Amino acid sequence: MRKLPSKERDDEKRSEDITKLEQLIDRLEDMTTSARLKDIAYHFTDKKRSH
Repeated sequence: MRKLPSKERDDEKRSEDITKLEQLIDRLEDMTTSARLKDIAYHFTDKKRSH
């Protein structure tokens, strides 16, 4: 494997970091969406809170 010059390695590392960050953001979005849906379902099915 050839060694990349310093600048190219930094760019490659930055690209990997951005990819990891994007994946983390996607996971957080999924988690918050799921939690929001559960909260909505709870409030619409909670018999004590019926009007």
